[in-house]
Amino acid sequence: MGERPVAPAAPQLVLEIDGDTTRMTPGRVYRIGRDPTSDIVLADARASWHHAVLSAAAGRWTLVDEGSTNGTFTDGLRMDGPRAVGPGTVVRFGHPEEGPRAVLSAGSAEAAEAEAEAASGAASEA
Repeated sequence: MGERPVAPAAPQLVLEIDGDTTRMTPGRVYRIGRDPTSDIVLADARASWHHAVLSAAAGRWTLVDEGSTNGTFTDGLRMDGPRAVGPGTVVRFGHPEEGPRAVLSAGSAEAAEAEAEAASGAASEA
């Protein structure tokens, strides 16, 4: 019997908002909004409490607006449904020009491995 094809894994992404960087790995769902328990907290009144969700499946990242009041904008266009995003995508939350600006870039596998090693080393020292 032949081997079953394996869906490609989505690439690791780095999200930068106002100088804060979040390294995102496939397999997690990232909640974005003003709620302090969000994975990515937006400190701007134009953003909704539960504004958007970013997740990876079938080898790509997808951004979904969670019914926010003021909208989510990718590359200057208001989202009207799920949108595939990746390195180079610019996202604005709450306003197409003045809302919090997020830029997605490619994350390196080496950087992720270094972070994991540092975390495990720190845990074993504790």
